[in-house]
Amino acid sequence: MSNADPILQQIVQRAAAGDASAFEQLCFIHHRDLHALACGMIPSDLRTLIDPEDVLQDAYYEAFRSRGNAMLENASAAYGWLAAIVRFQALGMIRAQRTLKRSGGADTTTGIIAMLDEVAQHRRTPSASAARHEAVRAVESAVDALPSEYREAIVLRYFDGHPFREVAQRMRRSEGSAMMLCNRAVKLLREQLGPETSFF
Repeated sequence: MSNADPILQQIVQRAAAGDASAFEQLCFIHHRDLHALACGMIPSDLRTLIDPEDVLQDAYYEAFRSRGNAMLENASAAYGWLAAIVRFQALGMIRAQRTLKRSGGADTTTGIIAMLDEVAQHRRTPSASAARHEAVRAVESAVDALPSEYREAIVLRYFDGHPFREVAQRMRRSEGSAMMLCNRAVKLLREQLGPETSFF
């Protein structure tokens, strides 16, 4: 389809106005080209860890979330906007995997992870401490406020104790993508909870 195609132009206009079904159509129209773009960006040594479909899934989520700020004048502008988000998401996944490789796969936000472990332990053996109850509630509320995929990843990995391989299988993602989802979720929790939240 070209910019002159009236049907495509109508889809673009509806997507720009916030129509969710039109946005899905727009992503579908450009999916093949965006998939090729994502494939071309993933280095050969990370292709077993980063799935292009995971890149696109995250990109579409971010695009839908930020669509109100997009200047979707025509199909070319719409593709350029989506492509920029795909590039950003792909680079983020690449950086995350490089960081994980350098750190041996270890999580860097140990304070939040320790709190998540405490919540998991509290669920198995509730504590009588009022302060601990309050901290647990704060962490659980922050987890509940996460976007659905981040919340699912946190629950599977830290509350239920599944290894990343099983988290990936349950979420139908690559293992690298599951690891990155958990890392992003932990960073969001750190931002939400702040340094003052702790267990006593």
